[in-house]
Amino acid sequence: MLEELFFHTGPALQLIFKLGIEPKDEYFYEFTEEDYNQLKTQGEAAEGTMYMFIPDNYKYQASNEVQVASESEKNSILEAAKIIERYREKSKLTFNIYEDKLKYAASRLPAVFSEGTKFSKYKDLFLP
Repeated sequence: MLEELFFHTGPALQLIFKLGIEPKDEYFYEFTEEDYNQLKTQGEAAEGTMYMFIPDNYKYQASNEVQVASESEKNSILEAAKIIERYREKSKLTFNIYEDKLKYAASRLPAVFSEGTKFSKYKDLFLP
């Protein structure tokens, strides 16, 4: 479990805490041919399928940057969301909004994952 957290899904957990949103499969949009060509023009090679991560609440906000993910990064982000959900399930608590799940997960996960985000201050919120 620790190896999985620190070496595979750790960066994805950090991204979820940074963005403060629940990643869903439908938020990942596969690159179009034009997107792949633009990447190539910039001197970058795409290895495999590439996605833009655009949550619903970002679609209408031009100021938010778009996250780009490879197939493996997409899978890590979705797996990180499952880890957060497993923490919630073990707690038997119910949260009305995803942000509250993140507060709880931040209180249970090592601080390195929520460090530098608004969720880092919840480390002691849910003490037994």
